[in-house]
Amino acid sequence: MSNEAKNPNDEYLKKLEKHAEHLRLVRYYSIQRIDLLIISLSGVGIYTCFEILKYIDSHEIFKKYPEVDDPFNFCGILFTVAIISNFLSQWTAYKGSGHALESTKTDIYTTENENELDEQKKSEQSEKSEKQDKLSKIYNKVTEITNLISNGLMLLGLLILTLSFLHLF
Repeated sequence: MSNEAKNPNDEYLKKLEKHAEHLRLVRYYSIQRIDLLIISLSGVGIYTCFEILKYIDSHEIFKKYPEVDDPFNFCGILFTVAIISNFLSQWTAYKGSGHALESTKTDIYTTENENELDEQKKSEQSEKSEKQDKLSKIYNKVTEITNLISNGLMLLGLLILTLSFLHLF
């Protein structure tokens, strides 16, 4: 047995770190589910718009009112742009995490070889890491924005589709 006294804060910190890791996993899972939800609901929304437009086109009474199909065309566009925005957010998240990984690998290399590297090499490695980290932050910001756009477009499309459907029928 060691003579060192166990610090109660150490156990508490370990529990907090474990809890934080669990929360990161839950957050990652939630983001994946939201992305699937956006793609699914937007796909169903596009299909619904096409079916309603097909129904409108096949009934003579609607031919007197050509503007009846405008909200459904608009909703289809909203859902399509929501899917495109979601794909863009997936790509920027991929690129951002790639740059963050490169930055981390550079930091690991610099730390592991700290004694062997001269000051100029350390400075170069630091600049390389900072550049990768900066690119990662830019991609992550674009990811956040495109996620908000895809969420907003999907919700707006659902709202307009529902209201137009209820108003028409």
